[in-house]
Amino acid sequence: MSVINQMLNDLQQRERQKQGPGQQASAALTASAAVAAKVPSSARNLVLAVLLTLISCGVVFFLWQLSNENQLLKQTLAQQVPAAEQEMIRAEPLANKKPSANREPSAGEEPSVVVEPSIAEESLKSAEPVALRKLSAKEDASGAKEAVNSSVEETILTQTQAVVAKAALTEEPPLAAKQALIAAGPSAGQEPAVKTAELEPGLKPEPPRLAISRKKVSADELVKQKWAQAEQAINSKQLAVAEALLEDILLLQPGHEQGRKQLSALWFGRQAYQAAINVLAQGISLAPDNQEFRLMQAKIYLSRGLKEKAYQVLQVLAAAENNDYLAALANAAQQTGRYQQASELYLQLTRSQPTLSRWWLGLGVAHDSNSRFDQAISAYRYALETGNLSMSSSQFARQRLQQLGG
Repeated sequence: MSVINQMLNDLQQRERQKQGPGQQASAALTASAAVAAKVPSSARNLVLAVLLTLISCGVVFFLWQLSNENQLLKQTLAQQVPAAEQEMIRAEPLANKKPSANREPSAGEEPSVVVEPSIAEESLKSAEPVALRKLSAKEDASGAKEAVNSSVEETILTQTQAVVAKAALTEEPPLAAKQALIAAGPSAGQEPAVKTAELEPGLKPEPPRLAISRKKVSADELVKQKWAQAEQAINSKQLAVAEALLEDILLLQPGHEQGRKQLSALWFGRQAYQAAINVLAQGISLAPDNQEFRLMQAKIYLSRGLKEKAYQVLQVLAAAENNDYLAALANAAQQTGRYQQASELYLQLTRSQPTLSRWWLGLGVAHDSNSRFDQAISAYRYALETGNLSMSSSQFARQRLQQLGG
């Protein structure tokens, strides 16, 4: 076997010697391609993964560096703006230090330095170009920073404008102008437009104020106003408005007698009988001796046919000396069958007013109803003799006289 192998090797060496250098190179390339073909695909994937990782790291590092540069720029600008504000704040006390108008600087004393508020504005203006120059330098570094830097620029401009506006609001008139006004003084016959007290630091003229004073109206005054309005409403036939005003009056002043009587009369006129009786009953509970409330309530009861209630309301003040009240009580007593009391009341009325024929007619009816015919005839005659009866009342008296034989 070894002899055969040696023979084969010799044969191969001879063939190689016969081949040219080009054929040897192509054989080498073929061998290398075969070797490369034998390389597994997992190695290529590994190489690609390593390349992607390196690219990602490069991108992250670039973004991190860009963020650090933006933060550094913001810190620099933020430090410059407060420094300008501090310069303005330090300049304001110096501007407020005003020498007195009548005081001259003494020997060896230096005149006070006046710092105008424009210094703060100049410092702000000087700080603004520096920030903008730094911003433009950063923009030239990379085109990817344009959006971020534009937002930073807007923030800086906004802060700068706010500081300048604040300085303009707190700015006071220049000291030189105030001193010129003091030195000039008022002209002949003219009052000074600016007083010395107003030029002192910390003293500012107060704006005019509008003072609105409210006058408190008492309950009595309000009742008087509403009563006048109610009377006007009644005269103009605005009864609903008048009723509302009268109700307000009684709420404010329950003892207002005229308002209570007027309200009950309005309710009686529109046939609100129970409401009228109730408002009069409230008045009687407040003033039990009020005869007018009882008279009005009794008339409402009689109009509704409630004779007994009318008599009970009036009987409370039977000892009254008011002829109208006694006549109403006598009428209620007669209608409820109390003829003896009615005759006594009419007799009292004839003694008080003997020339009034209706009292004699009432007395005759009371005696006639109580079967006292002789006394009734006498009363009828007196009623006709006075001559102030109505035609119907006179005719009734004559008929009763003929029927009684008188």
